[in-house]
Amino acid sequence: MYGAGKAKYIQLEKIHSSLLKRIEHPLFNEYNLEVDVFLGYRLHPVISGNKYMKLHFWIEKAKKLGIKHIVTKGGAFSNHLHATAFACKELGWQFTAIIKANEHTQSPTLEDLKSWHSNCLYVNRTEYYNEDVWEEYAKNINALYIPMGGEGDEGILGVKKFFSEQLFSPYDYLMCCIGTGTTIKGITGSNLQFKNLIGVLPGIKNYDKDSLVHYIKKTKPEILIEVIEDKTLKSFGKFPDFLIAAMNDWYLEWNIPTDVVYTAKMFWLLMQQISAGNIKSGSKLLLIHTGGLQGNRSVKNDSLIFNKTNYMAENGVK
Repeated sequence: MYGAGKAKYIQLEKIHSSLLKRIEHPLFNEYNLEVDVFLGYRLHPVISGNKYMKLHFWIEKAKKLGIKHIVTKGGAFSNHLHATAFACKELGWQFTAIIKANEHTQSPTLEDLKSWHSNCLYVNRTEYYNEDVWEEYAKNINALYIPMGGEGDEGILGVKKFFSEQLFSPYDYLMCCIGTGTTIKGITGSNLQFKNLIGVLPGIKNYDKDSLVHYIKKTKPEILIEVIEDKTLKSFGKFPDFLIAAMNDWYLEWNIPTDVVYTAKMFWLLMQQISAGNIKSGSKLLLIHTGGLQGNRSVKNDSLIFNKTNYMAENGVK
């Protein structure tokens, strides 16, 4: 998919079963549940989880067009910006990041982008969300514009292709976080078999749940879908202290690091749904870990016990 570097890249083909992990918990035993986690962060140390899938056909599109410059956007801790910048670095392409922040903003994510020779444009909220402006900007500099989060048909197709090629058994429930909705749309269109879909919103304001549900119902009308969130977990990119404590507990129990923006909120809501009796006893569940662990660098004071692990350094990424 990408060029050869110190980190080895996995093609979109059948992945080894090491990406699936069965987890145990007294609550699961009480309700006789089998819970598996798809460990997306193991796909690649930088182009992590769903980013690996969503970028695949965007990169292929650029290659077919003969374009070697990508323009896309995100925040100061954006997993999408981080993954795309690294992919461009490995390909030897130019990369322009449109960042929703002022020019004095600092973050480990932005430091990585700069070290990978990205062109960083800092814009205000109004400019950031003007898609027409950025599409025209990319066109004028002979670049390919990728919408926020890898959204679009290319992103959906990448996720769909990946999960269609996995040898997963059928599940009663599938649980996945929602950002742009690209990942959950791709999974729904894949050959992965499940009866109930639970989408987890991580505190995104004014998210159009109705449009997402309509899309999924049109794609796979036989499944039951529910979109849930928990206001106590705070708004997008924010988190309460009790969530950090839970993330540490889960890591000690399962050796699975979660990210504070998406997957930690999914695990928290899983426990709530089971406790509330919303998951049918005797069911088999699949949780989609979408990766993005680099975003945990927004958590201060080493409060996450696994945050000291440098996944990029361990894999020889510079």
